Amino acid sequence: MSGVCVGLGHGDALRSSFDRAETCTIGVEEELLLVDRCHSLSPVADQLLTALADDGRFHPELSPSQIEIVSGIHSDAAGAVSDLVQGRRLVVDALNGEARLVGLAAHPVCDLLPAVSPGSRYAAIEQRYRWAARRAGLAAGMHIHLGVPGADRLLAVYNALRGLMPPIAALAASAPFFAGRDSGLASVRPKLCDALPRQGVGPAFASWDDVAGLLAWGARSGAFLDHTELWWECRLHPGFGTIEVRVPDAQSSTDEVEALATVVHCMVRWLAARHDAGQPLPAHASLAISENRWRAATDGVEGELIDLDRMRTARTRDLIDQLLDQIAEHAQTGAETRALERARRRLDSPHPRRQRATGGLEALIAESADLTENGGRAYDQPAAGRESS
Repeated sequence: MSGVCVGLGHGDALRSSFDRAETCTIGVEEELLLVDRCHSLSPVADQLLTALADDGRFHPELSPSQIEIVSGIHSDAAGAVSDLVQGRRLVVDALNGEARLVGLAAHPVCDLLPAVSPGSRYAAIEQRYRWAARRAGLAAGMHIHLGVPGADRLLAVYNALRGLMPPIAALAASAPFFAGRDSGLASVRPKLCDALPRQGVGPAFASWDDVAGLLAWGARSGAFLDHTELWWECRLHPGFGTIEVRVPDAQSSTDEVEALATVVHCMVRWLAARHDAGQPLPAHASLAISENRWRAATDGVEGELIDLDRMRTARTRDLIDQLLDQIAEHAQTGAETRALERARRRLDSPHPRRQRATGGLEALIAESADLTENGGRAYDQPAAGRESS
């Protein structure tokens, strides 16, 4: 995917930058760790990017021990993931065994980046945010860009999609370890990200004028320079004219990347269809979504979330199971149907539980590297001892 930051004036100008897509499109970006032969973070991204000399499929990150692989724009997640598979192969070839590529949302041993990546942008971030930059830079995620036809439809879908980020976070949770210890969380990544401002749940917007007003205020006040410093887990991206879902943890298996991306894509189609049918889409309060964000990070699929439509607690796995049933009819291919079923199997086979049973942090990193570099198949069977419910 590629795009440039557009001039952000009044609401009509901003609205036009989101009025691009002809169908519901998808593109996926994944942030992957680089580790050395001893499984410590390896700050070789700059040299790696030089060796790849690519046309934009590979990007640097704040951490010099991360690389971002970017797909093209596709009609389904399978196409985007095919791009990522090819990108992973190119990275592994370029590394030539000197370092390994690992799909983990946080390195399970490191607790602070020793340095940030070279370049004026990252130097400015470190100067402004200091310790927080080196803590947040440890997090690695998966970002899904979604094109929706019609700017007004897109804004309505964005407002509703915010409330569905905690179920996706719970389903994708895959980072229980940090600084050599079990954090007790399903994913420590949201707490690493929280070291920086403007994280978590973004606001709902009544109109494009409201969006433009916020961006203008950020630039005028100096609070933030542009939309790239709004690090919400679901945000509007004027450069691409997309909704960007940033909540999933990075994944080792490309099957899992496809499963999660397909869930989000079908979810957007479902919301767009409801909008077109004249159903008012919800725009839940940020405070309520934030409560669910914490619950998702704490327990993943094995806890409880607040059902935001009924404002009462329910088992997370039941809410996700119901959501998967609702979006299933919006799967357009057999591959998408199978991807949704893989996502459903995560309810019986939570990744934090699997990672805790791996047999030590060194084994976890090695296994994750093997899955990442070899395209590893998704976990298809429930974890041992998981009761049916």
